[in-house]
Amino acid sequence: MIYLDNAASGFYKPNSVVDAVNYAIKDLSVNSGRSAFGPSGDAEKLVYDTRAYLSKTFNNGVISRVIFTANCTQALNFCILGGNKKGTIVADVTAHNSVLRPLYHLEKMGYRLRFAKPSSKPYIESQDILSLVDEKVSLVVMNAVSNVTGYENEFEKVGRALNGDVPFVLDGAQLGGHKRIDMKASHVSALALAGHKGLFAIQGVGALLFDRNYDIDPVIFGGSGNETFEKVPSCYPERLEAGTLNLPSVLSLYQGARFAYDNLENHAQTLLTHTQALEDGLKRIQDVTVYSSPNVYGICAFKIAGADSATVAQTLWERFKICVRGGYHCAPLMHKFLSTDKEGLVRVSSSAYNTVGEINYFLSAVEDISKHPSKYFI
Repeated sequence: MIYLDNAASGFYKPNSVVDAVNYAIKDLSVNSGRSAFGPSGDAEKLVYDTRAYLSKTFNNGVISRVIFTANCTQALNFCILGGNKKGTIVADVTAHNSVLRPLYHLEKMGYRLRFAKPSSKPYIESQDILSLVDEKVSLVVMNAVSNVTGYENEFEKVGRALNGDVPFVLDGAQLGGHKRIDMKASHVSALALAGHKGLFAIQGVGALLFDRNYDIDPVIFGGSGNETFEKVPSCYPERLEAGTLNLPSVLSLYQGARFAYDNLENHAQTLLTHTQALEDGLKRIQDVTVYSSPNVYGICAFKIAGADSATVAQTLWERFKICVRGGYHCAPLMHKFLSTDKEGLVRVSSSAYNTVGEINYFLSAVEDISKHPSKYFI
């Protein structure tokens, strides 16, 4: 099997992540910080260490405002639904449904939505967003990297231009583990991260980091381990972390994030090499259109003329044992913008632990499918 679906969920896990998960399951299956006995305190210390590492790495400015969630979707829902005040919200067409659907929910409640689309580049430039911002805008939500094409949007320029005058929420699902970002320097109010993609964690954990000026009300309620007689905890992180944390996933995030950022530059160069090879190889194949360019996120999207993307992906698995993703990638506005809302796109997404040989085998498979469609499609 050749796994090339890392933008959906990273397949390779470093030994440090596996060891952390095993330790949590075998020796630390406790509720962190909610009891007086030793293992509970040990778990609480490791959870704090994870918060501190993420706070330092992304520079949100305060450790207690690093919140663990079930995934990036939950983190985005928290900061959109729990952090916004009435008004107009600006987003962009590369947005994932984990942004779009909470925004559509707010729209039903009287909010107004404005969506920026690329004007001259295949990605969102800063002016595409800023031209929609006026005194009515109460929130800007932007996608850092398109999960469809791998193009990076100009989010840092947007943040610096907003300068904290308008809250700025960033979807970092594809960003985390692939690029360094300084939230303070970029004036990012809240950053949502997926643990199981570029940060090498296991599934079941995301993170929400936000600064001192962006307060978030809870949208999930339950036990917190302190302030038991209060209707809602007054302090972060307990204010947002209702219920028991997924300790194995949190500890995997700590080790995975450290691994990702310790090896960031080497991994980035590898992914640039892979995506360059993918672009060059796919463009040489007749009837193939490529929608990406070389990038450090490992993403390349394409279509074969006349072929449904989901069928191509299924064929790559059934006939070649290659794992890719076909379809719409939970980004409907992006597909409408690209005019691929009928057949979708095939997305191949490499990890730094894929090989050039695997990339070449994939390209040969796509070439054979494109040249001999009757051999594969009924």
